[in-house]
Amino acid sequence: MRYRIFLSFLFLCATTVFVMGQKAASVKSFSVTTDHIPGSERRNDLNGNPCALVKIQVIDDIDRIEGNKIGSIVNKGVEKWVYMCKGSRNMRIHLKNHLPVKVMFQDYKINGLESNRVYELILEIPDAPASNVTAIVQNPTNSSAKQRLTINYSPKHAMVLVDSKPYSGNGKIEVELPIGEHDYVIAAEGYITAEASVKLTEFAPRVITETLPADPSYVPSSSQEPETKQGIRGLLSVVGKSVGLSKEGKKSKQKKEKSTKKSKKNEISNNQQNEKSEQVNNTNPARATVPSMDDILGKNNNNVVEESESITPTYALNESFKYTYDGVTFKCKAKKGYVTITSFDTNAANVTIPSKVLYNGNYFPVKAIDTFVNGNNYSVEVLTIQNGIEIIGKFSFAEFRKLRDVTLPSSIKSIGKKAFRFNTGMVFHLPGNINENSIRSGKEIRLSN
Repeated sequence: MRYRIFLSFLFLCATTVFVMGQKAASVKSFSVTTDHIPGSERRNDLNGNPCALVKIQVIDDIDRIEGNKIGSIVNKGVEKWVYMCKGSRNMRIHLKNHLPVKVMFQDYKINGLESNRVYELILEIPDAPASNVTAIVQNPTNSSAKQRLTINYSPKHAMVLVDSKPYSGNGKIEVELPIGEHDYVIAAEGYITAEASVKLTEFAPRVITETLPADPSYVPSSSQEPETKQGIRGLLSVVGKSVGLSKEGKKSKQKKEKSTKKSKKNEISNNQQNEKSEQVNNTNPARATVPSMDDILGKNNNNVVEESESITPTYALNESFKYTYDGVTFKCKAKKGYVTITSFDTNAANVTIPSKVLYNGNYFPVKAIDTFVNGNNYSVEVLTIQNGIEIIGKFSFAEFRKLRDVTLPSSIKSIGKKAFRFNTGMVFHLPGNINENSIRSGKEIRLSN
């Protein structure tokens, strides 16, 4: 009996010494970040609401966490990921080799966690081998240190931009990047773009998985003809309109000319067409002459159209097509008669983005610019956006390294974040309602006009 009491006493003493020997960790910082939770790594609570993600940086193992935690802890090396319910206000962290730490979120001006937001909690360990390893994670002393970033993405043909640099990998890319925060964009025609930031540390590589959802508003191009033929057809439509032909009459005439091109009947029809054109031109001085085929094609056959008048669209256009203006070819995506410019020639030095484009004989208004795929551009020096355009999408002119002169119209209502990223040296010509500092800082701008 005495032996058992003696053993119990020794155990109690050992436990007391162990607990007294343990040191307490402390909270260095707790804040919300701009990080993005990949779709494949999101969690919902028991009510189906998206969780918040708390990334805990600590040089110790975590035994358990008390609080509104959902699921198990994800070990990312120095970083541990903990998913918590929306509105959570505190957590208690039980470490393996140190005393527990209780974190009251309101002490750090966070009254409750928000859904789908990422928070960073940094714990300091008094006996850590380095003076502050968490500081190394945030501000690495070795500026040349790099880490591997792997991005798995779908669809496989999507384009990936990391820090505005394009990569291609058929569904997967692996890159070595400096320690720190990096931006990435994943985009594919017909899908909704994914865009976020990722933080790399020297302790573990990062793996991201992104599956782009289909864009329900996307309308694929129905025309497979070369750009030059489309341009000729559009011009011929204008010619047909100027001589008073109906839409059905133009189609019939085009088929007739193809099938009986060398026949005498076609020659007579052409003569009659020319006579009608002369009559119309004589009665309407604004239309001097009907251009010949040589005039339509031009020497360079570049589909450049002089805009003599604005033509109201006669139907709702849902097409993807190309249009050349002032020597620059633009890719256009139209929906319900309104056009978005999605890209343009990468070797153009002077670019003027038109406020209307010609397609099948009608001018359609350009309302938006979404040209982020032209990022990391080393050619464009002067950019002019015509009046009438209302929206400039995010990253549209990011990393335009030679761009030095930018003119924006008073019609602009919205500018996406980082639309003019890397704008050192740019001179902006802005209307009075747009703040230059907001553009340079990359903030999203919304105007009521």
